[in-house]
Amino acid sequence: MTLDEAIKSLMALQAKLAAYGHAMGLLFYDGATTAPKGTAANRGQTMSILSEEHYKLTTGSETVALLEFLDAHKSEPVSYTHLRAH
Repeated sequence: MTLDEAIKSLMALQAKLAAYGHAMGLLFYDGATTAPKGTAANRGQTMSILSEEHYKLTTGSETVALLEFLDAHKSEPVSYTHLRAH
């Protein structure tokens, strides 16, 4: 893996984690505001699944390896111009 590939992987991971966080936040907000009565159990199950996936992404061996690689190469120069989000 090159440093540029690792940075792109980190950016993709961050985007995925943000999406899970956004979905969980919306579910929480819905439950705290306008969700119909009797829907808490279903929302709770969904939150549980999303939370588990978020946890797996943050603690998984691929993420650990990615972060260790980036840490080991932190002193190398990086060109950020081609890493813009599309």
